[in-house]
Amino acid sequence: MVRWLVALSLLMGGAAQASDIEWVDPPTHRLVMENLTALRYNPLGLQEYFTVSYRLRLFDSDSSLLRDNYVQIGPQVVLSPAFAKVGVQARIVPAAFFDVTASYRYQYFFGNFDHVVGFDSTSDDWSDSALEVLGEGDGSVPMGGHLVTVQPGVTLGYGPIGVRSTFRFEYFAMPLEAGDVGYYDQTPDMLVPGNGWLFTNDTNLMYLWGKSQKLKTGVRYTATIPFYGNGEGPEGNQSHRVGPMITYMLWDKPGSAFNKPTFILMSQWHVVHRFRTGEDVSAAIPYLALAFSFEGDLIPWAKTAK
Repeated sequence: MVRWLVALSLLMGGAAQASDIEWVDPPTHRLVMENLTALRYNPLGLQEYFTVSYRLRLFDSDSSLLRDNYVQIGPQVVLSPAFAKVGVQARIVPAAFFDVTASYRYQYFFGNFDHVVGFDSTSDDWSDSALEVLGEGDGSVPMGGHLVTVQPGVTLGYGPIGVRSTFRFEYFAMPLEAGDVGYYDQTPDMLVPGNGWLFTNDTNLMYLWGKSQKLKTGVRYTATIPFYGNGEGPEGNQSHRVGPMITYMLWDKPGSAFNKPTFILMSQWHVVHRFRTGEDVSAAIPYLALAFSFEGDLIPWAKTAK
């Protein structure tokens, strides 16, 4: 979301302006709010992302590829019934086809919903069933730690076809018990390293319908690969899933306080996953996600529409 689904935002709004919106140069200095609420199943989760950023336009340009350029930075809060994450996020968008987002978050798990459970081997059973049993005992404990993320992204388009791919590198630093190599994190749905890296790739192939391009349909592929840093490779614990998705943006009014309200629906089937391809959960049960996102300028500015 800026883990599961938020990476869609540039594809939905930044790759190309909808043709029924007349481009108006935004002000050099902006205060921008971004919000995403997402519910998902298999695994079950509910998260709320909220970011307020100062945005600086880098340069003026009449090129459709270069005119929506900026650098921004600001605080971010992520809330869930299982945890809270607070930190800062920065993003640079020098052109419509390339961007880099980086963030630091302090994350604190409340000790409920089978979090945090540590494992001393990457071959341990961290399925939903095993986590439920461990969580009922003393295995689930409150815990706080650090999360650093660097995410470059590439957006390409040809006519009504758009491709958006992000490459997310996350470093986890959690004070697990001595001997534990990792813990289950519901956000990537993976046994992540207690001190180490996780790589995730999300690639979306979308068709943009009509002149307004408010409706987009397509497919998303997601790969998640951990690196535990203890000599054990990611072989058994990597995951791959693929499936259809659809987004619908109600309107785009540049410079308004409430803009780009968008519904997102996605369904993916697990192609590779230790516990979601038949061992614990049937491979016929998909990963489902439903989200609503919007953004806005806290200091609205003038805009023009055809």
